[in-house]
Amino acid sequence: MKNKKKRKIHNTIRDATENDIKNYNAPKNTKYKIVFSSPQGKTNIPKKFQGAQYFATKKEAENALNERLNLTQKLKEKKSKSMINNKIAVGNSGNVESLIKIQNERTNLYNQKINKGVKLLNKGHTVMEAQKIIIEEFNLDISEDSRTLLPWMSKARDKALK
Repeated sequence: MKNKKKRKIHNTIRDATENDIKNYNAPKNTKYKIVFSSPQGKTNIPKKFQGAQYFATKKEAENALNERLNLTQKLKEKKSKSMINNKIAVGNSGNVESLIKIQNERTNLYNQKINKGVKLLNKGHTVMEAQKIIIEEFNLDISEDSRTLLPWMSKARDKALK
């Protein structure tokens, strides 16, 4: 089997063919075409930047391609800005390494709270006293007067009882 190089089709200026004019209703004066991606569902991308688009001159095609690439960049920036106050998305740059790092940091903090809880319980503090101390020490955004036993404190209690 031959090693076939996959050709780039999207966002590339290519020569239009007779087939484009005959079968795809391209204008007769078409010389160039660009195949843009066709988003599914609701989109902010204008129709002139979706699917196959035909152009009479290379300059028209270059202008359209540059416009489309600029639009893509603006939409990415807008999406990024819209996620700034989204606490779930903090630090989520969309790559696996970043997500793993965030998860490891959260796990590390969780384990630190458990370990601190075990130490406090072994020193003779009650469960709720230990929880209050940890909330203060770690500057957690939880009411110090919370009467709810938090999951990490529950684990600390179970570990201390072993």
